[in-house]
Amino acid sequence: MAESRIANSIKNIKFAFFNQIIFNLLKFLNRYIFIMVLSEEYLGLNGLFSNILSILSLAELGVGTSITYSLYKPVAEGNKQKITNLINIFKKAYTIIGLFIGISGIMLTPFIQFFVNEMPDIPYIRIIYVLFVINSASSYIFSYKSTLISTNQKNYIIDMYCLVGQIIISVLQIIFLLTTKSYILYLLIQVIVTLLRNIALSIKAEKMYPFINEIKPTKLDETEKNKLINNIKALIVHKIGAVAVCGTDNILIAKLDSLKIVGVYSNYTLITGTLEMVYGIIFNSISSSIGNLCAVSDKKKSLEYFYNMRFFSFWLYSFSVICLYILIDPFIGMIFGEKYILPRLMVIVVLINYYISGMRKFVSIFKDAYGLFWEDRYKPIIESIINLVFSIILGIKFGGAGVIMGTIISNISTCFWMEPYILFKYGFNENLYKYFIKYFKYTFIALLNLIITVNICNIFMLEGLFGFIIKMFICAVIPNLIFFVIFRKTSEFKYSYNIILNKVLKRKM
Repeated sequence: MAESRIANSIKNIKFAFFNQIIFNLLKFLNRYIFIMVLSEEYLGLNGLFSNILSILSLAELGVGTSITYSLYKPVAEGNKQKITNLINIFKKAYTIIGLFIGISGIMLTPFIQFFVNEMPDIPYIRIIYVLFVINSASSYIFSYKSTLISTNQKNYIIDMYCLVGQIIISVLQIIFLLTTKSYILYLLIQVIVTLLRNIALSIKAEKMYPFINEIKPTKLDETEKNKLINNIKALIVHKIGAVAVCGTDNILIAKLDSLKIVGVYSNYTLITGTLEMVYGIIFNSISSSIGNLCAVSDKKKSLEYFYNMRFFSFWLYSFSVICLYILIDPFIGMIFGEKYILPRLMVIVVLINYYISGMRKFVSIFKDAYGLFWEDRYKPIIESIINLVFSIILGIKFGGAGVIMGTIISNISTCFWMEPYILFKYGFNENLYKYFIKYFKYTFIALLNLIITVNICNIFMLEGLFGFIIKMFICAVIPNLIFFVIFRKTSEFKYSYNIILNKVLKRKM
């Protein structure tokens, strides 16, 4: 079983990398053409409307996460009846959610001017918003069956369909932008292709697991039903907190600063978001295996796997932050133009938030795998209140940078300690001493690594493309060399090294 988990995770990760190389090349080309044809206000509009729709996605209320968690055990046991019952509930819930988002989103159309400091001079702005609503609502239609593919640790199949869909979307969007300069057609392509992709993925799931159509669904027993309802109740609060923290930044920046800054900021989040997508697909590839592991293995084994994966996560995120700190401004300047470079203070707080959020990843994944939704149900409310208060206060004083500072403060004051506390108390039944020792040790080493790498880069006072390439080479070599020297004898490093060498590269020791 362990070999199967590792094999599935490696297969998922391999395809994730291939997927993201093509996906991100297309995405950056798409963004370059977008900026060349349209203005930064359109970029800001993208970010603003996406945030508004993320608030409406509160309707989802954690139903997907709760049912996904509930599927891990019956999938591991091959209990087809229970799987069919849960998928049937999933279908009904997501149909209602999609309709709610569509109707409530369209009802907000007359009031979108209240979300911005100054309304931009963009034609058909309400039609554009309605297309965002339709795209968000339709994403829930037919998508529920793909969860079964994921819980069976076959994320690479979902990634393949997403890649084909994204290639079609990007190519058509670029063609129509260059020939028509129509933002409405640009969005319409996204809506149609996304819907067709979800239909195709739904058909694929039915072919892989035909029993979901063959077995007649029955009612869940009272114990299972009550457990599912309790998890959904807890996740309602988590969902509200997550949206209040992550889904309001662009709205607050647009209101307290400007829509133009939202557009400039979106280029930075495009880059950090690209890395998040790469790492997210890797972690999602692993998360189904983690769910399986927590369902069938002892806690000691799960804890060991947690520390191994958390070290892997630390290396990825700290290396990314070092590279981004040095390279992101010159990259933005070369690709999109100097006017798209953010003030340095805002760049720094964006990267701090990125690192802190990244270091939470595996805590959240394991907490979800253990189904620990109810235990920290009050945390998201506290987090969201702190976030909104500090984001507004600091946003008034520092603009966009202040909004992100508020997010960092809310993260440190709640999630930073509360999530691992819940996981270790109720999941691993261990104390937190070792966890925090490792956390601060890792962060200190990452900061020291950043200082060394920055000082080495400053020796080479070169500008332009050649200077960027030199700095990129330094960033690729120095941080990884320092990490290797420091961690090469640790069990976490040896685990990651053996997995990559033996499983990913197919090389014999």
